[in-house]
Amino acid sequence: MSIGGYQPDRPIADPPLWLVQMRRPGSVVLLFCFAMATVALKNWLYPPPPFVNPRIASSRYELPAGCVRKTYYKRDAIPAACADRRYYLGDEYRYGFPQHSKGRPEYFRVGNDAIDIACPIFGDGCFVDAVVRDVFVVK
Repeated sequence: MSIGGYQPDRPIADPPLWLVQMRRPGSVVLLFCFAMATVALKNWLYPPPPFVNPRIASSRYELPAGCVRKTYYKRDAIPAACADRRYYLGDEYRYGFPQHSKGRPEYFRVGNDAIDIACPIFGDGCFVDAVVRDVFVVK
């Protein structure tokens, strides 16, 4: 029932349009798409800097017992003995190694290369997750 245009069951002021839109399920998808477009635009406008090999001066590499001297490539099996704590380098941020999307990296020196060695808890040994060639220069 309306008396002079007043409807008692309708609010006097309409809520803001953005609040009405957020009540609709499609708006969440639209908000997600806007966020993804913003991230893509940021990565396009400000790309990460290219990798520059740090060329670290170091002493001669002593092969740990049980480690095999060879050129390792990504996804190669590698003995766990090559992950020697004496040659632990840390993650990719310390020396600016290229980032990759596989978990937390653990870089070790193997020869003159920096190798990300992944040893799964439930698995058949270790494997190479990433390789950065010729990082170390022997004094």
